[in-house]
Amino acid sequence: TDDDASMWRVELPLARLQAVSAACRRMLSVHSVRNGPQPQMAVPETTSPTTRVAEEASQGCSSGSGSRSIASSSDGGLNRRRRLRPDDALPLAFFASPDYQPPEHVRARRGSDQLQASAAGSGSRSACASTASGLASGSTSAVQPAVDDEDETEDDGSRTHNRTPGAAEWNRVEGNAVRRPVLTDRFNRHHNYLRISLTERCNLRCQYCMPEEGVPLSPDSKLLTAEEIERIVRLFASQGVNKVRLTGGEPLVRKDVVDIVERIGRVPGITDIAITTNGITLSHKLPALVSAGLKHVNISLDSLKPDRFAAITRRPGFDKVWRSIQQALAMGLKSVKINCVVMNNVNHDELRDFVELTRHSPLDVRFIEYMPFDGNKWSENKLYPYKRMVSDLKEHFPTLHPLDEAANETAKAWKVPGFVGQVGFITSMSDHFCSTCNRLRITADGNLKVCLFGNAEVSLRDAMRGGSADSDLLEVIGMAVGRKKKQHAGMSNLAHMKNRPMILIGG
Repeated sequence: TDDDASMWRVELPLARLQAVSAACRRMLSVHSVRNGPQPQMAVPETTSPTTRVAEEASQGCSSGSGSRSIASSSDGGLNRRRRLRPDDALPLAFFASPDYQPPEHVRARRGSDQLQASAAGSGSRSACASTASGLASGSTSAVQPAVDDEDETEDDGSRTHNRTPGAAEWNRVEGNAVRRPVLTDRFNRHHNYLRISLTERCNLRCQYCMPEEGVPLSPDSKLLTAEEIERIVRLFASQGVNKVRLTGGEPLVRKDVVDIVERIGRVPGITDIAITTNGITLSHKLPALVSAGLKHVNISLDSLKPDRFAAITRRPGFDKVWRSIQQALAMGLKSVKINCVVMNNVNHDELRDFVELTRHSPLDVRFIEYMPFDGNKWSENKLYPYKRMVSDLKEHFPTLHPLDEAANETAKAWKVPGFVGQVGFITSMSDHFCSTCNRLRITADGNLKVCLFGNAEVSLRDAMRGGSADSDLLEVIGMAVGRKKKQHAGMSNLAHMKNRPMILIGG
């Protein structure tokens, strides 16, 4: 009905139609599958979408027909017409046309939750004029586009059930336009933690991280510069990010790592800077990193036996890593954590020895379930799940008990009474924590990755080097975050999904 169509228009006053045309086309394709072929559409040869829609809005308002008046003209003021092509932005007038019907589930929802439009008069004409002005100027204060109908989980090649948008996802327009915060997704998860990979290179070859044959590395010219990293951090900090973690590859092989930490430390709003490292060269660089502002260190260590360490990492170096752990503890960092990837029949028999490390030292040992990435030969037989780890440890430490879970924490924290440190379990495979995820990732080559297991990426590097303004970058970031799925695919599907090797994502 006209009411439904006008509602769709009010909820979709696109400030920059070209920037969201892909999302619009997806909505139309879903509509076409459910309701038959799309109506014929036409757009002008020469008029830009932004200007055209602004003109249509102005014409509609002047007729005094309220929000439905955009469709009152047979051709919307367009003279030269051609059929819509795939790379065209969709004209806003189409969504107000009587030919267009929103998907059935949207119409059903609106039956109980409609916006009340003004009948006529100066109030509605003023609101329409404001919308037209904003569109013509390219304003970013318009209403966030409605969420397109898509799956709740990362796409694994099969389709899961579709969902009806919740009340919070349909931005209400009553007077002033409202927009969802850039770093808040459609499930109301706010992202305040940014992980940035500094390099794809590493001085180890861990079995679970890098394929045995190695990986093709990006040339240095394709990696983010220190200046670009600082710009990205400033953008994310302006939207609420307060913690940054530097990863790799091995971040310490990058020569300007201390400079990067200093730059991030100067960004207003950043309160915590952390690094994840294999520890091989950490002891030499730690004093300078701490002086630059580093507060947290995670050190990867998968075995306390030097020969097994060498077998897992395909390189020697256990003594260097152990020295770095001791030095980090001595320097009084806010936290020192050991990351141990637990693999069945590889190192699962060392769980007890790792817990013993927490008896006299303020260490946080985190046991990580083995996760599938390209080239790491993951199999379910290698997975040693969380519940099995806890069961094994309780045989040796019967008083081991869980601690209260901190907000947005990935690890389930446990502690043996009387021990100085604690342990944690990162259960990505057996018990995901997607509902509280607050993390976003930037790969070394500058791609934004909203989910560790998702294969969707968007290049911020190319946008910056192409001359995009900060406002344009924030729009791209907001669209990517807005499309983040409710949860990643299930364990059996993850093993068959295409994704980067871990070393090319960043730990």
